[in-house]
Amino acid sequence: MSSTNNSIYHAVATGHHKTSEVANNILLAGGNAFDATVAAFLTLSITEPAMASSFAGGFVNIHSAESGNFLIDYFTQTPLNKTAQSPNYTEVVVDFGASQERFYAGPASMAVSGAMAMIHYLVENHCRMTLKELIKPAQSLAVQGVELTNFQALDLDLLQSIFGLEDRGKEIFFRHATLKKEGDIIQMEAYADFLESLAHENKAWVYRGEVAETVVRFCEENGGYLTRKDFEQYELLIKKPFTFNLGNHRISAPGLPSLGGGLLYRFTKQLWAKSVFPSEPLYFDRLLEAFDACEPYLKDGKKLFDSIFGNSSNTATNIIAGGTSHFNILDPYGKWSSIVGINRRGQRIFYSWYRYSYE
Repeated sequence: MSSTNNSIYHAVATGHHKTSEVANNILLAGGNAFDATVAAFLTLSITEPAMASSFAGGFVNIHSAESGNFLIDYFTQTPLNKTAQSPNYTEVVVDFGASQERFYAGPASMAVSGAMAMIHYLVENHCRMTLKELIKPAQSLAVQGVELTNFQALDLDLLQSIFGLEDRGKEIFFRHATLKKEGDIIQMEAYADFLESLAHENKAWVYRGEVAETVVRFCEENGGYLTRKDFEQYELLIKKPFTFNLGNHRISAPGLPSLGGGLLYRFTKQLWAKSVFPSEPLYFDRLLEAFDACEPYLKDGKKLFDSIFGNSSNTATNIIAGGTSHFNILDPYGKWSSIVGINRRGQRIFYSWYRYSYE
């Protein structure tokens, strides 16, 4: 958080200190929250490679003075074709200790990412800076390398079976057939080259041009499902967020089919009912109680939806909950009210990924 004379200029919260530095520097250079979002998002591939990807999917939850609250849904689109003769994928079971989770890797597990469509949308409609300027921090880190933190090394260890499936993953994340550890350097020079091309091209390069052609050819030759039609028909969605009141505050979060907004609603309502604040001695105990109260909803997505939105039996079944990285950015250029009760001129982006699936 940067401030002077007790006035908040901007605030950044991310999952990695380098990501925070990138967003902070963009804001200090005169960029707005959208500029910082683009730069920080592109940085995640090198700072949090086990948690995020520039070809992933998710939601951008936005409040701005000009546009109010809205949600950018850039979630991945599963293939239209479900009839590949020899689908090529590998099932990997990851042991998290208290639970296990199945992951699928390989060509047949791929979907069309909306991340690049989201990036171009923000640059074309809301950013002050050019994409050529916004890629520079991520490029620099990709070439220089980023030291694995303890947390990122633990994540990498959990997912090493996936990162070690292909030669390219082994080149980046392994040294002499041994997984890199805390303190080791991760470099992605090819990613820096990709960003350079991205800054000189438009969205069509990804969804109708060279990137789409390369991915589709790879799928055709290696047992994947994706076709040109999948890329050409990808659609970025602009939605109204799920909103609810918390005291005198209005909270904005992703709505259906995401579990995130519903879980936030249940948790904050439970905590708010305890009438305690972070400075109070019992706050941590009340925090754990709120988590415990939400546990049944973590295990049963349908129960969560039904408790908030009414009977969801006709719209969602077999919901699988999950989440990865996120970050929050506040700038001084518009009006907003936050969950922590600060009223200030500014835009805020609540940026989160949530996974879901239907059968």
